[in-house]
Amino acid sequence: MKEELNLIIPKTNNKIVKKQSKIFNFIIIMFLLAIIIMIGLIYKKIDNIKTPRSGTMLPIGNIKELALKLETQGFNEISALTWKKYLNTAGLTNIDAANIWYRIGKLYEKDNQYDKAIESYYKSESFTKIPEIETEISSSIQQCLESLGKFSALKYELDSRVGIDLSKDNDSKVLAGNEIVAEIGYEKITKSDLDKRIESMIEQQLSPFADNLPLEERNKQKEIMLKQFSSNTKKLNFLNQIVFEDILYRKAREDKLVNDKNIQNILKSQEKSFLAQKIIEQEINNKINITESDMKNYYESHKNNYIKPEKAKISHILVANEKDALKVHQRLKNNELFKDIAKDMSIDSKTSNNSGEIKEWIDNDKISYIAGFGDSVEAKKIIFETKVKEVAKRDIKTDKGIHIVKVDKLEKQKEKSFAQVKQDLYQTLRTEKEREIQTKFLSSLKNKYNVVIHQSFFMDNNNPQVKEQKKK
Repeated sequence: MKEELNLIIPKTNNKIVKKQSKIFNFIIIMFLLAIIIMIGLIYKKIDNIKTPRSGTMLPIGNIKELALKLETQGFNEISALTWKKYLNTAGLTNIDAANIWYRIGKLYEKDNQYDKAIESYYKSESFTKIPEIETEISSSIQQCLESLGKFSALKYELDSRVGIDLSKDNDSKVLAGNEIVAEIGYEKITKSDLDKRIESMIEQQLSPFADNLPLEERNKQKEIMLKQFSSNTKKLNFLNQIVFEDILYRKAREDKLVNDKNIQNILKSQEKSFLAQKIIEQEINNKINITESDMKNYYESHKNNYIKPEKAKISHILVANEKDALKVHQRLKNNELFKDIAKDMSIDSKTSNNSGEIKEWIDNDKISYIAGFGDSVEAKKIIFETKVKEVAKRDIKTDKGIHIVKVDKLEKQKEKSFAQVKQDLYQTLRTEKEREIQTKFLSSLKNKYNVVIHQSFFMDNNNPQVKEQKKK
């Protein structure tokens, strides 16, 4: 019997269908919730980027203000980092960015981080070249490379910026002063450079004394010192000196000698002393202005201090003992000439052939030294109680022997003119004002920096008064 085809649709189970429908709807709902949550998180993140939460990021203006404050207080590296944050946050023009990168370079250079300084200068130029600072950037890069001992890199840097090879012959006429007098590798020293170095050296030598001299006298001294280098021999010696100094400096930089801790300590100590001296000089120079009127007023009030003392010109006959001294006096009584007796009997070889004359004038002042006699208060007394053209009634005894003295000339004391003592007046007034200004300045700085010196620590413990004070 053939099997018949069953076309009847079997009945479905309603419970199973309902269960499957619920599961499907749950999955859809969860999927939609997940999408909504993701969209919410994305918007939240975008909102956080646009509007930072309080305390997480400073406003742009505040970042700039912080950078300036740190820079003013000398926190160079931290200030540089803050300026970088400002660069990354603010929407700046190329000119503004170039100026700030130049500023960052200066901060790193002050902090002796020369590699970072060079990087910052190059970044400044990569934004745009600003004519006002272009020369300064070029100079700063060269100084940083030199400080790092990168002299080969310095050569290429100079070549790229100057664009001229001075080692090659040039048909153009050499200007006066531009003649090359020495070469250190790529670096050329011209006659003008040499003259400037000589003048700078002289100014440095005069610097410790310059403030104590009127401007006219200072320029006069400078002129005298410059004349010493008028000869080619002097200039050549000086040129050799600066060349040797330069190549030794380069070698020291290449050998990283400046990284030695002991040398760093010495340099810091020298820097401290130098800057301390300079700040005092700056304070004094800003507040001292001594006029000719000041000097004249002081002169009129202190004329007694500017008296030219009485002075004498003498001749002498030096003998070894009393016996020879008597012989001299006997010959003088016999009307023999003083100069003939000096030539015949004086044991002072410097004066005997010149009538016994002592060339230097003798001032009747508090100084006891007399040329040809040595220190002798009694000698001055005897000389200035003797009349002109007469032989002293008393002989002068010194460790050299016995001096028979004749007074050849006498000049009475005179009042020194203003012109004669002008330089002394300036020095006196300046010294007084310097002392006054320095005392006040140091006192103000002690208060500013809260200086306390514990004097009791340095007292002598064996002193009874100190012991008593410590008990109290």
